[in-house]
Amino acid sequence: MDDFQFVAMFKEGMAEGQQYLRTQGVNVDQVLPQSLVVDGTPTLLLVRYRKIEDVLVGYLDESGEGAVSNRIKSLCPNCSTTVFE
Repeated sequence: MDDFQFVAMFKEGMAEGQQYLRTQGVNVDQVLPQSLVVDGTPTLLLVRYRKIEDVLVGYLDESGEGAVSNRIKSLCPNCSTTVFE
């Protein structure tokens, strides 16, 4: 079992969030209504075992996506989930 679950939160609603993620090629395990207050969007929280490991705020270019993927692999070498297509 993977150590990470990929969850997205959207203030606009779950259906709109799912549609947006599909158009952006982002794969997540679950979309939830926004229940956290964040300073900027998009905000990515890497949470492992209920501990925030990393926080990234703002648009990720291809290099940023690669850095996030590498960070996830360093925290969870056995994880097989791909976030970015």
